[in-house]
Amino acid sequence: FDAQTQSVLLLGHPQVWDPSSRVKAQKISIDMRTNTATGEGKVQGFHLQPPPPGSLPSRTGPLPTNVLADKMVARKQSQTIHYEGHVRAWNGTDVVESTALDVFRAQKRVSSGSQVVTSFLQAAPATNGPGGTSHSTAGTRPVTVHADSLEYFDQGRRARYHGNVRMVTEGTTMQSDRLDVYFTQGDTMGGSEVDRAEADGHVRITQPGRLGTGDHAEYFAGSGKLILTGGPPSVVDEEKGSTTGQRLTFFIHDDRLFVDGGDQSPSLTKHRVAP
Repeated sequence: FDAQTQSVLLLGHPQVWDPSSRVKAQKISIDMRTNTATGEGKVQGFHLQPPPPGSLPSRTGPLPTNVLADKMVARKQSQTIHYEGHVRAWNGTDVVESTALDVFRAQKRVSSGSQVVTSFLQAAPATNGPGGTSHSTAGTRPVTVHADSLEYFDQGRRARYHGNVRMVTEGTTMQSDRLDVYFTQGDTMGGSEVDRAEADGHVRITQPGRLGTGDHAEYFAGSGKLILTGGPPSVVDEEKGSTTGQRLTFFIHDDRLFVDGGDQSPSLTKHRVAP
């Protein structure tokens, strides 16, 4: 303890904690004048998000968020935590990897202004059973998103990506300038699941033998449905040719394609003819 600078240096497997967080590191320094703690070397963070006011108690309790990094700076006054250096954070089955990550505890928001990769799960696709009834198959499917930056908002269960966005799932790649991913409530031990996503700006959807382009796209995880609009949108199939319309709807699990030309914009289909 240095009385002149009002600082404390902790060595020898130090850790600091409060009712909802715990941090371990090789070295932790605390500035008592600014209520700032800095951890360096093999940082391990453990954060527990308190349930919303008025919510019903859960049998399993909320899932903690775990973070690994090279360095951590926690500021009590602003209730922010900054991680940097080989950052890896996970909550249940949701994983975020980046060079830096900021946690805003009061706002229930997480952001990363550098290269980021996230991994989530989505519900298994629905299939048609006897009599045309629809049901979901067992299990879940992975979704991976790469981008230049990320902001996650607990309110609304939404992750917003910017810059060179690339979402990959089940053999389908969707590239865009911006992407909003919406999640289910995640009240199971497995964590949240992707419910739907909206992409904007230079949208490009690639599948084996098929390419779709447009200005805007909506993706629905449960049905595997993709809706392309703007541009106008177009889908090019290596076997069936190209299709353009006001609104194109297709599915990632089969070759179905629905075209809406609209009153002012008729649809156009060009078929390939074998020589």
